[in-house]
Amino acid sequence: MAQREELTVIARDKHSDKVIGAIIAADFASVSPLNIENISDKFKPVFELLEELETRYKQGKDIRLGKYLHCYMLAVSPQRRGQKVAQKMIQAC
Repeated sequence: MAQREELTVIARDKHSDKVIGAIIAADFASVSPLNIENISDKFKPVFELLEELETRYKQGKDIRLGKYLHCYMLAVSPQRRGQKVAQKMIQAC
């Protein structure tokens, strides 16, 4: 789902073309692209808690498509931290 919504971003070094960062995100108003049934039993309590928090947060709010970014994962190479790679990926989303 994140790719279909074009909210997955891969950052690459301009010279070497190596991956230096990645973000997996979705529109917060859309149905979660995560499938809790396909994850390890060790992680199910964490995902259940996150789903409950998300449900509580959305109650009484007008959450519209295109207004909120839900970042599932964001990673930046240790060698490139502090160089605004993460900020640029979020802006790209």
